[in-house]
Amino acid sequence: EYRRLMAKAIHEAHDGCLYTSNHSWRFRSKDPRDVPEFVDTISGDLSHGPALRMTRLSGMQISPETRVPTDIMHNIMNVSHGKRQSVSLRRIEQMGGLTFAAGGAWFLWVPGSTIVQKDVQERARHCADFAQARKRALGKTTSLNSVAVLLSEASWHRDMVAGVKGSYDTTNSENLALALQDAGYGVDMPNEDILRDQLDHYRVVFIVNQHVVADVTRVALDRFVRGGGTLVVLGTGLAAMPDVCDLLGVRLIAGEHPVRQLQTADGGLLPVPADYLCQPLSAHVLAEFDDGTPALMARSVERGRIAYVACPTVSYPDETALAAWLMRTLGLGPQVALGGGTDGMHLLFSQRRNGSAVIIHITDLASRVNGRPVEAAQ
Repeated sequence: EYRRLMAKAIHEAHDGCLYTSNHSWRFRSKDPRDVPEFVDTISGDLSHGPALRMTRLSGMQISPETRVPTDIMHNIMNVSHGKRQSVSLRRIEQMGGLTFAAGGAWFLWVPGSTIVQKDVQERARHCADFAQARKRALGKTTSLNSVAVLLSEASWHRDMVAGVKGSYDTTNSENLALALQDAGYGVDMPNEDILRDQLDHYRVVFIVNQHVVADVTRVALDRFVRGGGTLVVLGTGLAAMPDVCDLLGVRLIAGEHPVRQLQTADGGLLPVPADYLCQPLSAHVLAEFDDGTPALMARSVERGRIAYVACPTVSYPDETALAAWLMRTLGLGPQVALGGGTDGMHLLFSQRRNGSAVIIHITDLASRVNGRPVEAAQ
């Protein structure tokens, strides 16, 4: 209500005034709801803490947004305890690349009046040149990423308003989205409304511990699967839906083994959290734990399928490559095949459409020592 009144005052002050709100609504997973009509733009200042990780996550959340303009803000000259402490230009470029890959505008700022200083001006000029060199790929675009990790408004409402704890788990959704990006997939994190609007260009939809979706979303997902899409549910996803067993083709039973070994096709074992024992009903078992209990099951629905993974927690960094294993086992990837050696590591991909043109954004998140990639920044 405060924000609505603030927007009203700003709009009444002058027809040319615009209202934005920092880190509100779809810009953060804590509130996945659609942006209200009184908001002209959405924005987020990602200049603090794990800025690169936050930029990745915020980028995936705004990537499918088509209704309001978006920008991501970065402070190109951080301040620590009153003293200017420069972020490396490479980090700034990486965060700019992620912003462009999400279709957002890049908002750069510096503390106070430091822009009058020559070294700050040079850094600002460098960032401007970085953006200008990529202008053919920028402008108003729409997402063509093939993977969606759902952030459900219905689950959010059940947790935030109805007080049903655990209904809206964002940590594991975020971790899976990051792991899928690492594995070479273009990933969006839409809410239900945007997902329904853009289901046509997604190949697979993930629901991780989001307990419930609206009836209209359930209908849309059913149509998506029947048309050839893959719906993958992890952990307690859709657990509050009245027909969850029929939907998944699996009966969930509480287990007593918090960590089990997942058997892979090459004979390897992946340690994963597994709080559920599953009894297949109409689903077929695609992979088992080392004790013989089902780990990954799927049932066909006309041209598509619904898969269930008995794993409620996804770790990040994905040290065991669980996300890549899951997609390979389902025959869904990789979307982009990376070359061998360190030269192919730490690359993120995003696909966008500008009119009839398809734009592929490639962002290198590696840290470099003497020009060679050594480690991705988390």
